[in-house]
Amino acid sequence: MQLHILGGDATANAFQKTGIPGDVIVWHEILSDGPTPGDVSEQEFWKIRQKYITEQYAVCPEEYVEKDGFSKLQSYLERNSPDEIVLWFGNDLVCQINAIYLISRLKMLISAKISLISLGKDTVCPGTLTTDQLKKSFTERQILSDAVKDEAMHAWQAYTSATPVDLEQLLQSGLASTFIKDALEKHRARFPACSNGLGFVEQSILETIYYDKKSEAPLIIERCLNTLSAYGLTDLQVLIILKQFRQAKLITEENGAITITELGKWILSGHVNYLESNGMLYHWLGGVRITATNKWCFDSTSCALRRQ
Repeated sequence: MQLHILGGDATANAFQKTGIPGDVIVWHEILSDGPTPGDVSEQEFWKIRQKYITEQYAVCPEEYVEKDGFSKLQSYLERNSPDEIVLWFGNDLVCQINAIYLISRLKMLISAKISLISLGKDTVCPGTLTTDQLKKSFTERQILSDAVKDEAMHAWQAYTSATPVDLEQLLQSGLASTFIKDALEKHRARFPACSNGLGFVEQSILETIYYDKKSEAPLIIERCLNTLSAYGLTDLQVLIILKQFRQAKLITEENGAITITELGKWILSGHVNYLESNGMLYHWLGGVRITATNKWCFDSTSCALRRQ
């Protein structure tokens, strides 16, 4: 018996058409976004996640509980003993972090085989594939070795650590799993740059605004989603970043047109630091909470994280 864990509704809708047998759980959490502290109990962890998702995305608590994939997974495994659990997740950061968590957790819960569907490097989401392509990806799925499962456990521990020291050490030590290495490298790039305080995502969005001059929000969002497809951003996440930019006076909006300010240009050029201009203080990157007294930055020269 197989259990298929599907990454999101788009994948679930596409999977339904394949006729592939087995039980299904749809996973909606986005563990790449918001707090994932590793120093709390599991019960407290999911309370923190629920509070963040409901507040950040205006999701009602009842809807969050209804879509709680972890509770469904726990309940399922208490009643069933699948021979294999198939993870249907793509190559963007959202899917990768979710997959790392699930591999890490499943390794502790069961002894069944865990597999990950095979996607081409240019395919971000399984939900974009045709029925035949999904069937082919399923046939070519990779059964994860114990070594990969161990790496996923170490990766999740590093991702949820209160400092990025473990993350940096894990990346420097070398990782056999390319999808875990790719995920952690993308996550590391989200930390504020030591040069100007912008993470890779914020830098890319502000550059888009700078080069597009007076573009309207829908066009900026479309271009950012294409440019940053490897990060799996949604329209709403880009809108939240644009709101943060407005509050920090990096951009202005007039008659629907968004324009970068002089402060925004100074930050892009590295003459002013975004963190010091009160832009991205007090936010979470995995288990790390960036604050005025706990500032970590990515040094592009040494390609490593350091305390600022």
